Amino acid sequence: MANIETPESLVKKGGLALLIGGLLNILRVVPIALSDGVTSENFPPQTVSDIILFSQFPVWQVSHVLALIAAILLIFGITVLMKAVEQRGQAGPALMTRIILGFSMVLFMIAFVSDGLVLSFTVEKLGAETLGLNHALIEYVHIVALSFAGMSAALMLGSGLFLGIALIRAFDARALGGIGLALGLISLLGYASGLLSLNFTKTIHLVGPLVVLMFLYFAVLGIQMLRGRLSL
Repeated sequence: MANIETPESLVKKGGLALLIGGLLNILRVVPIALSDGVTSENFPPQTVSDIILFSQFPVWQVSHVLALIAAILLIFGITVLMKAVEQRGQAGPALMTRIILGFSMVLFMIAFVSDGLVLSFTVEKLGAETLGLNHALIEYVHIVALSFAGMSAALMLGSGLFLGIALIRAFDARALGGIGLALGLISLLGYASGLLSLNFTKTIHLVGPLVVLMFLYFAVLGIQMLRGRLSL
């Protein structure tokens, strides 16, 4: 007889997906930061020389594959959470959250395939003899990846507005919802004022911490789902 998945087990799987996906996106960077030749000045890489150096680290491709896995986990986790929100009569904010965050994760995956695999394979294919003649190509691949990453980050941060509203209305989770609203509003004001930019390298010192906070926020939501606080 086939096992029938209960709503409670689905919520726990969704919570685990959010927890793992959020933490994975943060922790996957650690091996890169600890690699030989990485300093506070060249991390993240900006010059062509640094881009070439980083793309050949053994952990570079692995880290970006983990980011792809994390994106899939986050999509699943948010889908489960928003299903619970819809069942509590908040279909509007749930739908907006799923659309914006889903689109963000698709762009996120494109960015990391480009930067983690295409870039690495391009540098590997060119070889040491021709790298110096193809700096423009290498930089172009990296810029394309960062363009997708910049848009992905903006959408993900903006989704905090609808996610926060959904949590407050559906579960009366004012603290959790307030965090999402705060992240969304701060980001919206940042992009509107020009303090934040879709050019990821231009304001990474500001966008980066906000993105890390968003991933931590997803992990916290996952814990609350595992504890039964945000359930179907």
